[in-house]
Amino acid sequence: MDPSLASQLTPSFAAQKWESLFKASISGDDDIPINKRGSGVRRLILLNFFRAKAEQLAKEAGRASVIYAIEEPETSQHPHNQRMLLRALCDLSSEAQVIISTHTPMLARALPDRSLRYIHLADDKRREIMKGGQATNELIARSLGVLPDNTVKLFIAVEGQNDVSFLQNISKVLRGGHLDIPDLDKDGTGR
Repeated sequence: MDPSLASQLTPSFAAQKWESLFKASISGDDDIPINKRGSGVRRLILLNFFRAKAEQLAKEAGRASVIYAIEEPETSQHPHNQRMLLRALCDLSSEAQVIISTHTPMLARALPDRSLRYIHLADDKRREIMKGGQATNELIARSLGVLPDNTVKLFIAVEGQNDVSFLQNISKVLRGGHLDIPDLDKDGTGR
């Protein structure tokens, strides 16, 4: 899916004691072991391994159709890799059935309505599968928590404690100039 992760994988089997005979590792480019990569990269490699294996088994069995069912493929993925993964799964859906579950609004938003299904627990406790469309999309949005919250005036995301300290100090300085802004140090909203 992404040749920049590794153009090839090399399994490495070392002589082991009997109790650890089946211990193996896989290295990518530059002999970097896959288990030393981040969880997102390992997950992408695993997804693509299973994809290749499913395609190989289908070809050997003489069957053309494969169903790919993946729970939350976006887990541990950088947003760029989430988009890349979604494009790859959409491309794959032209030749196979692809089913994914997600709790990520970006993935649901990026797919056409005709591709979306919402599994809803009805009042009588039966599961109901609803096709994408305006009413269903509103249920999906409510379920994912992406409805607008008009009480939020400003949201600032920061990376670390230094950013928090900076915002707390700047709010104190600006409040000293009698500007009507929140005291981030006092009310704790800076944490």
